[in-house]
Order: sequence, then C-alpha cells, then structure tokens
Amino acid sequence: MQKKSYEELKEWLKKKKFQKRIDELAKKYKDKKVLIYGAGLLSSVIFDDYDLSNLDIIGVSDKRFYSGEETYRNFNAIPPDEIEDLTPDAIIMATYHTFDVKNFLENYVGLESNKNIKLEPMVKKNIKEKIEEFLFDVSVSA
Repeated sequence: MQKKSYEELKEWLKKKKFQKRIDELAKKYKDKKVLIYGAGLLSSVIFDDYDLSNLDIIGVSDKRFYSGEETYRNFNAIPPDEIEDLTPDAIIMATYHTFDVKNFLENYVGLESNKNIKLEPMVKKNIKEKIEEFLFDVSVSA
C-alpha cells in the first residue's frame, strides 16, 4: 500500500465501520490492561475520531518514545523496552503495517517468549489489504 494521507485513512476507517471494531476489542478485553502500540498517522486518526473510553488503556508505546517522555494523546508514553514491566494483557497495534511491528515486538521487546500478552492489530484487514501489506514489506526489505 502506498502512503495514505490523514483524510484517506479517516475515510478508510469510516468505510470499515471502525467504531464497531473498537467496541469488539473493548468487549474482548473487558477488565484487561491494554497497551496501544503506534504513534503515527493511523493512530492519530483513531485517537482523534473514535471513542476508546471502553478500553482500559494503560499507555501508548512507540519505538520513537524514550524514557523521559511523559504523555502521548493524554496517555502514558511507554518506550518499547518498558512494555514487559507494565505486564499488559494485550497490545493492540494501531499501525497500518502490522507485520513489521509484530516482528519488532516479538524479537526486540521479547514478547515471543511471553505468551501471556496477546498481540493483535487494531484494524482488521481484508485479504487484499493483507496481500498489499505483505508485498509492501517485501519490496521495502528487498
């Protein structure tokens, strides 16, 4: 997928009836500590336009956060190397390219060995979108 603008992402989420997905996540993780991973354009659209109040969000993490940063969008800003210390029940990836993020979290942060932390994308993609993401990731790494 080519880079999308804020407005294009906003329209994409609207077509997906995205609030319904958030409500599903809130039900699935009721009474669970949730960490949002991603502080980019997609997460900006999500934080700006959708109601996340039914999720027990303990913070937002991103690889560009370092110790000392305090908040992002009124949530605690968590550097990736501090994720395991928080012991979230789930990490919800608010990023478009989730393959790279999942690999980063499993390998760099060490979540591969911690099966108690659920890891899933915030946005569900159809098969065409998954193929586009895969092809994008392959072309970027080539």
